[in-house]
Amino acid sequence: MGKKFTEFDTEKYYNTVETQYQVPWNPDGSKHWGYFDDLDAPDEEEVLFQASDRWDEYMLDQSSINAESRVLDLGCGNGNTALYLAQKTGCEVVGIDISEIHIANAQEKAANFPELNLAFEKASATNLPSKDQHFSHVWSQGTLLHIHERDLALREIHRVLGKSGILLFDDLVALVPQASESTLQYVYDRLHLTELFNPESYVNTLTKVGFKVLEALDLTLHMKKFYDIQAKRVQAQFPERSIAYQKTSEAAVAGEIGWWFYLCQKV
Repeated sequence: MGKKFTEFDTEKYYNTVETQYQVPWNPDGSKHWGYFDDLDAPDEEEVLFQASDRWDEYMLDQSSINAESRVLDLGCGNGNTALYLAQKTGCEVVGIDISEIHIANAQEKAANFPELNLAFEKASATNLPSKDQHFSHVWSQGTLLHIHERDLALREIHRVLGKSGILLFDDLVALVPQASESTLQYVYDRLHLTELFNPESYVNTLTKVGFKVLEALDLTLHMKKFYDIQAKRVQAQFPERSIAYQKTSEAAVAGEIGWWFYLCQKV
């Protein structure tokens, strides 16, 4: 649907915008959307940060991760979620990311917690540096949209998961066959996306690869509110990014894009 982008484009994008993301997204370095307990809550910064934390909590509650788990954090970003999982459960977490800056930031954070079983490595999701059936869980937040060979990445995830292993992830999805020019500009081109799966194609692909979909949850209204708050937060300092966030919210309202969560089990 969008322009043709490559993995190199995605890597360059995240290495370039990292210094900007620290302010407009979340000062702690987190880069995922949020789950609101009240969609009518005020569009305030603290509400946004609470929603971001609540989404980590929701996914962890669904995951069955415990102290014996081996977790692959796919697209680990700056390492915040990997650190959260290790602290909450005592599990082993390996984080991979295509951005060398993300990995450097994650390793720096992990160095402050030597008691935790954390490791981070620069790698592609289409060629995971892990042996077969090594992990009990694969966790991913807002990453698969950036993987241009998504089918291959899902097969790699299936390969590294052990028997009855759990895959849980959220992702941006397409809800129409052809997006408007505004959505192409402010969502696809801005994020270097060539195409997105739709909810049905995700279920079909996951099933074909060898997963049973245990839960599929539509979170689009939460993503809309998240971008509404972000647009207001950064309007003075980053007016162009504020416009892009508002246009993304409008694309969700128009039914062109959505945010979905999937909980799957290897079969």
